[in-house]
Amino acid sequence: MDTVSAIGAAARAQSGRVEALFDDLARCSRTDPGFARASYSAKDIERHAVMTRCAANLGLAVGRDAAAKTAMTRNAH
Repeated sequence: MDTVSAIGAAARAQSGRVEALFDDLARCSRTDPGFARASYSAKDIERHAVMTRCAANLGLAVGRDAAAKTAMTRNAH
């Protein structure tokens, strides 16, 4: 299998996980009409929690700075 095909296959294999993540984020952002991202709101805190869980499930290091921005990084081994 060539590299492009392998990348495509890997992406397709993760499509359910990605769709579930976007559904969770949409649930935390939906307004009528459209989507909103009000900073420091209950929904914003919920979105950070969704991303924190996702990052932790992927084995990423998660941190927050003084402004409550969430950062996710690959652990250096």
